[in-house]
Amino acid sequence: MPRSYIDIIDREKQEATIRLYGTIGEKIDGDLFAQELASLDHQCELIHLRINSPGGEVMQGLSIVGAMLEMTTPIHVHVDGVAASMAAVIAVCGDRLYMYDFARLMIHDPYFAGADELTPKQEKQLTRTRESLIRILSRRGKDEAEVDRLMSEETWFSAKEAKAAGLCDVVVTSRQKALMALAPDELRARIDERNQSKNDTEMGKITEKAAGMLGIKAEAPEAEISAAIETLHAAKSAAEQAKTEAEKARAAAEKELNDYKAAIRAEKKAAFVAQLEAGVKSGKIDAKGIDTFSAMYDTNPENAVAAFEAISEREPIHSRLGSKTEKGKALLEASWDELDKSGRLGELKTKYPDEYKAKFDARFHPNED
Repeated sequence: MPRSYIDIIDREKQEATIRLYGTIGEKIDGDLFAQELASLDHQCELIHLRINSPGGEVMQGLSIVGAMLEMTTPIHVHVDGVAASMAAVIAVCGDRLYMYDFARLMIHDPYFAGADELTPKQEKQLTRTRESLIRILSRRGKDEAEVDRLMSEETWFSAKEAKAAGLCDVVVTSRQKALMALAPDELRARIDERNQSKNDTEMGKITEKAAGMLGIKAEAPEAEISAAIETLHAAKSAAEQAKTEAEKARAAAEKELNDYKAAIRAEKKAAFVAQLEAGVKSGKIDAKGIDTFSAMYDTNPENAVAAFEAISEREPIHSRLGSKTEKGKALLEASWDELDKSGRLGELKTKYPDEYKAKFDARFHPNED
């Protein structure tokens, strides 16, 4: 089973360290590295990614880039020696990039190893890959045309030059002049030796810190550590899947509830419109009132219903005409004194105010025009 690339998980500081030391696709399994890196997301507050690599297989490197860009936990990248080719692309994807003053960073065009002549399909794939790398390398604000030129020229940067170019955030002072004079391959080999020596002396301490979070014994072999990390990643993936399913179920339930509420509202609106139409027939409102009250209902249903119900019912025209020609005939033909004697003056005033005034004037102001 491949080794684990996770170096330290510090529960007290809530930080983790993972090392990309070696060639991607050879010493580094890029896909496994991406899985282990992703497994640290949400498990701590900060991730340190330490790099000393000449680059390597682009597709595996892009797996690591994809994991980095999808994670929410901040990632601080530290170039301990060399970050060249695909390793440089990975480096610039960190939230912050630190380089020792003796460190080097190099970018260049991708290529098919061992291919003297490319097929049209390979050329198309290489062009697309190069365009992707240019976009990634430009994510720190550098002009894509400038990145294009620097890649074509296979450009090496010192830490100071990388910072001036906007590719690096912090240059870490080391005062190790001997390392600054080394060629990139020699520098990378020297840093690898130092890291191996450090691992040999601190492995017990490192394993003990990681053991608690991984749920394994401090003296567990590398195979068991790798298995524990894969289990952690699988559990994280399962939790994310469960969260996704729960969100889908919640969205479906919300839609069902909203549809039900909309149906109820439509039902109530239809019932109100039926009341309005009945009101038109009864003379309570005119035909234009339907549009008016419907618009009011859309804004404030309660106010619309209350306003409509506040309108008093009107006596239909045919009823009023009928009462005037039949039931009201005696009331209209009677004199003021007859109505006064029978106590029906109030009825006359209420039903026929114009006739009431005419009888009043005839009775009390007979000689006035």
